[in-house]
Amino acid sequence: MALVDAMIQTLTEELFTALMNQAQYALDFKSQFERMKTQLELMKAFLNDTEILKTKKEVLKLTMIQIRELIYEADDLLTDCRIRDEYQKDGRCSNFSASKLLFLYRTGKKLKDINLRIEKLENSLRVYLTPQLFSIQENVHQVTGFSCQDYDPANKVGLEHDARKIKEWIISKAKVLHRVGMIGMGGLGKSTIAQKLFNDEDVRSFFKNMIWLSVSQDFSEEQIMKSMLKQLYEEKTNRSVENLEQEKKSRSIERFEHERERRSLETLEQVEFVLNQEIAEKIKQLEDKKGKEISELPIEDKAQIMHKIHLLLEHMTCLIVMDDVWSIRIDWWNQLCSGLEKPTGKNSCIMITTRNEEVATNMGVEKSRIHRPSFLDDDESWSLFCKYAFYASKGICDDQQFENVGRDIVQKCGGLPLAIKTIAALLSQKRHSLVEWKNIYRGFHELTTRGQVSSVFACLQLSYNALPVHLKQLFLCFSIYPEDFEIPAEQLVLWWIGEGFIRGKDSKTAIELGYVYLTELVQRCLVEVVDQRGYDGKIYGCRMHDLVRDMTIVIAKDESFCSFEEGRQKLTSESRRLGFTSEMSTKSLKHCPKLRALLMMSSIQGLCCDDMESLSSLRVLDLSYFELATTAVQDLLKWIVSLKHLAYLNLSGVRGIGELPSSIKKLRNLQVFVLYGCTDLFMLHPFITHLKNMVVLDFRSCPLIYLPKGIGMLSQLQELSGFVMGRLSNEHCCHLLELQDLSQLRVLRMYLNAHSEIAENETEVLSKLKKLKVLELNAHYCKDHNTLMMLDDLYPPPSLQELYIGGYHCETLPAWINPEKLSNLQYISIQDSDINFFETSPQSVNGRLFTWNVEGLCFKKLQSLKLDWKNLEEDMPLLRYAEIAELEKQYQKDDHCFDFSPEKSLFFYRTGKKLKEISLQIEQMENSLRAV
Repeated sequence: MALVDAMIQTLTEELFTALMNQAQYALDFKSQFERMKTQLELMKAFLNDTEILKTKKEVLKLTMIQIRELIYEADDLLTDCRIRDEYQKDGRCSNFSASKLLFLYRTGKKLKDINLRIEKLENSLRVYLTPQLFSIQENVHQVTGFSCQDYDPANKVGLEHDARKIKEWIISKAKVLHRVGMIGMGGLGKSTIAQKLFNDEDVRSFFKNMIWLSVSQDFSEEQIMKSMLKQLYEEKTNRSVENLEQEKKSRSIERFEHERERRSLETLEQVEFVLNQEIAEKIKQLEDKKGKEISELPIEDKAQIMHKIHLLLEHMTCLIVMDDVWSIRIDWWNQLCSGLEKPTGKNSCIMITTRNEEVATNMGVEKSRIHRPSFLDDDESWSLFCKYAFYASKGICDDQQFENVGRDIVQKCGGLPLAIKTIAALLSQKRHSLVEWKNIYRGFHELTTRGQVSSVFACLQLSYNALPVHLKQLFLCFSIYPEDFEIPAEQLVLWWIGEGFIRGKDSKTAIELGYVYLTELVQRCLVEVVDQRGYDGKIYGCRMHDLVRDMTIVIAKDESFCSFEEGRQKLTSESRRLGFTSEMSTKSLKHCPKLRALLMMSSIQGLCCDDMESLSSLRVLDLSYFELATTAVQDLLKWIVSLKHLAYLNLSGVRGIGELPSSIKKLRNLQVFVLYGCTDLFMLHPFITHLKNMVVLDFRSCPLIYLPKGIGMLSQLQELSGFVMGRLSNEHCCHLLELQDLSQLRVLRMYLNAHSEIAENETEVLSKLKKLKVLELNAHYCKDHNTLMMLDDLYPPPSLQELYIGGYHCETLPAWINPEKLSNLQYISIQDSDINFFETSPQSVNGRLFTWNVEGLCFKKLQSLKLDWKNLEEDMPLLRYAEIAELEKQYQKDDHCFDFSPEKSLFFYRTGKKLKEISLQIEQMENSLRAV
């Protein structure tokens, strides 16, 4: 249902925008569009009310399929109206032509039909589900349990290093209140590590009070505090009982004699009996008092409960474990923690386990006190597996055949402790049947998602269920990628934009939001980072754990997001999205008229456009690095321009494209066009300027002579990469002056060559691009010193955050590259250039001192650079990341490297070889430490 909810939200937002902007197509069908918007909003509200039934009622699944189909139809219809509107703005469609009237008639009829079907579906759902919803809601109640977890020593395999590291943090006396966080996907062992520390003798002797709170997704603040009080009373009672027991043990003969005389008793045995009775009575009174105090706690007065907690913890050290936290109310949490601040010497600690990094940071955990348990390595995985699978033989496998199959099964678990333990426990019951073991290996996907060990799936699905609606459909996109595939982050984000999953919001563009959402999925431990930028962590590449991917496939199939069979993609007439691999046949594409996204995962030989003629619904087409014959390329382009709904087209690296045809103007819905690395592309047809919805144009590494005049009319353009500065005398060329009209531009990558020229009236163009954040000046194909000196006259963009310079064959940089002109600059990269000086020291202008605010820098292949490395940190106080390579002459001369403070992370690179050597050494050291 989450996918339908997201689809309804996206479509209603698009309808709202069209109506608000008074678009012509919206006015033509205003009443029908308003009716559709109202009904969709009502449908969404009703579906939210019936969320509790989604796993109980099969009728909902059938209804969801019908609703999805309706939304896809409505989206297609809305796109057709928008495209027709674009043609009409160009004067290509008369308001009174026969084709216009026919379009209005047909579209109006379709809209009425869709609205009628939506209304019928909603009525049917209400009649059928509302009575059952009320009956179920009457029996629904929230139960939240809190208990100290039992500790199983067998679970500690591979976790000793993690526990030792965190133990040093929590018993440190450096702070009055420590906050420590453990972050990782479900089943990784966070709670196990916390349990180990909670039961550690050193930890227990360090803290006077120990509180364990298991926090559910729908936790109650009152219940958490009552559980804290209960455990505090128990601790208090236990201490009193221990004191009484100690008193009992420490009795002396003199004490017995004194009591015998005082009580007029005859024997010492009578004295002991009486004293023991008194102690037993005191213990009973303590237990009764504890129970009474807990039962008399106010039900809703959170302030009183919190006050009691603070009183009980006054002058006492305490360890609080908040296990499996999903969300928290910050003001309540801060108020609770305020009572834990103690005088020096009374240290307390809060340990938090969560699947979401943002939760930990919101709860006050510093980045330096966040630990991410790693997956078990092969040896650790096998050791844990043996403890459960061969429990009867004390964890020893003495049969090579069973070991071979067992290791194959362990490999599929991907180092996830929960999966290893669960499947090993199942196999322990079949330890005499090698056939059964092999069957489990072959049916691993079905077993872990719907079979006997589906608890693994259930554990992981909690993370999916906790996702906001807008992240759920983005998450399902990962299902089409092959196992262990490194997914380019840029491709994901542009795909999301092409399908309309994300749109710009407030001051953020859709692209910026895409990276924010991807980072959220990483922070929630559902996606793993493979490659990222050093200074700010921007993600370049990512992947998904095999078991998380299996879960994604199951959900994507249930939601009809993609078509799967036995964990593999299957093409049917109902398929909507496809990651095409070399194992598939292009002939299978012949009967997929509903396909909306087609992404090639590898180069396919023998692609035939005839096989793809039915793919008329495509919104996303990624054919990166496709190998085609020249004649096939022409057929491909002819087919592509027929895809009127296409919004994202990626032809990066495709050879044989010499010039884009004039028919490119037909792609009126195109928003993202990527031609990166098309080494045969030398000319763009001027009709590309008709694509007014364009948001991203990428022509990097293409041998273009110039871009056609009129690019400045693409008013929605946010990223322009590969802009070639041509001759001023060329009337067909897009000159720098045109770019001043691109008010939405955030990224500009410019290429200079021997023909590049800048007019006097163009020097201030960049300064007028108020939203420009990223600027690249690529001069690799420009050796002329005079041409490069023209850059000195430019006025930089006021909001520039990232500056990239490459192939700059002058000794000094343009004068505007200084801390006064670039006060917002966060990152600077200079590569393969002849500069011999870079001014890092502060600059004084009219009595005001300007210092660099740069957080990251990259200097590579700058053989002539002279720089005072010793003063670098002082001159750039915010610098926390630097990437340096191939400055060998300077290093041999000065023999200096960076000396940054401990809290700053500096990465120093000379060569890729050295990096690999260092990584290998670190890995070997870690393995040695674990072995010890």
